[in-house]
Amino acid sequence: MLRNLACTLFTGIIFWGFSSEPIADVIELRADDWCPYTCASDENQGLLVEIATRVFTNAGHKVVFRTVPWARAQLEVKHHKAHGLVGVTPAEAPSLIYSTEPLLYAENHWFVKADNRWHFDTLASLKPLKLGATEDYSYGSAIDTYIAQNKTDSAKVQLHISDVSLLRNLRNLQQERIDVLLEDCRVVTVTAQQHREKVALRSAGLASRIALYIGFAPDHPKSKHYAQLLNQGMAKLIDSGELAQMLKRYPASLCQSTR
Repeated sequence: MLRNLACTLFTGIIFWGFSSEPIADVIELRADDWCPYTCASDENQGLLVEIATRVFTNAGHKVVFRTVPWARAQLEVKHHKAHGLVGVTPAEAPSLIYSTEPLLYAENHWFVKADNRWHFDTLASLKPLKLGATEDYSYGSAIDTYIAQNKTDSAKVQLHISDVSLLRNLRNLQQERIDVLLEDCRVVTVTAQQHREKVALRSAGLASRIALYIGFAPDHPKSKHYAQLLNQGMAKLIDSGELAQMLKRYPASLCQSTR
């Protein structure tokens, strides 16, 4: 009896070890709280995380996502504490591995108070104004250069770290400590609603349209495979219309510029 049981167990172990079922990966993703793209909420982790979870789950894997400050998120991927950085651009982290096509595009706008009639023309039109933006974010090469050249002059540029930047800039705009806020229009829409910020805003023009990716650690053996899964999965989400349905669930009321 014991011999039969041992034989059965041994046979089971052999078959388990050579199972044809693929072993699921646990894919660790990191980003800061940049809702609605990446959100510090277990109920709604954000649009980019929803896309990634759908793609990798369909491929038989599990996604674990956590929000941390942006600089720390970059370090965790660099030091192999996470597989992927969500919402990154190749300009921010050129050494990471990316899919061929982006997951989405961010739309950075110049936001002013509703009664301010200023409208963006060229970067020279910012000269008399005080700009609020986020430390370590990329807004496109021309704007990044302008910020880098003026960030030591608080009369021209004020930067805050990612986890407090937007709320602080919204309040500074309301109190007229800055004149212009640079941020993605969906992020401003959601943050203003969630925190009931009372400042009346309008977009004074589109600043940049930035492709958003998940960047994977360059020396991880499966990074290229994960990027390829994103390529295949995104194509399916677009063709099926599922991506368009996802987008409808996320508000974008401030994504139209007005004069």
